Amino acid sequence: GGGGGGGGGGVSNEVEADVFWCFEHMMRPLATNFAHDQAGMHEQLELLRELLRFLDAELYLHLQATGCISLFFAFRWLLCMLKREFSFDDTLRLWDVLWSHHLLPARTFVVFACAAVLIAQRDAIIRNFTDSESFDTLLRYAIGLSGTLDVDVVVADAEVLFKRFVLKSRRGAVPAALQQLVLGTVVSGDGPVGGGGGGGGGG
Repeated sequence: GGGGGGGGGGVSNEVEADVFWCFEHMMRPLATNFAHDQAGMHEQLELLRELLRFLDAELYLHLQATGCISLFFAFRWLLCMLKREFSFDDTLRLWDVLWSHHLLPARTFVVFACAAVLIAQRDAIIRNFTDSESFDTLLRYAIGLSGTLDVDVVVADAEVLFKRFVLKSRRGAVPAALQQLVLGTVVSGDGPVGGGGGGGGGG
């Protein structure tokens, strides 16, 4: 029995090392989110603002008029890659999509996911948050979405937004600076999409 236990310990140590390096690799692109100046968070919030301005100008202007355009209510969404909004199992499914980098680096695609959540809630936001003191109530509303979102819908909506963004980029309808932020390049016609966006840091 003792010999078996020793063997199991060796396997456990190997697994522990693999888990550590997987975690380190996963966290590396997020390092700036946890820096003292939170530069990564400010970068992602700015990208979310610019995406929202492009994808849903009416919602953007409404948030601006009500003093909510800082989008600080989305801070927790971005900080933990939407982990706190979903169950453990749904978070694993979401992160599987994010870390596969199948469309964009995780840190960029999660911004599209946040934009998808906001745009899905646009009618309720425009209808219910109408004055210059709306920030606190909108913050509570955003926190209250935790546990109510469908992960499959959020991912599907985010993919639709991204594909719409690429299509409009090819047509020259997206500002070059925003294309550079999202795609890491400026696309034209049927040219290739870079997918190495400045908001990404894919790692």
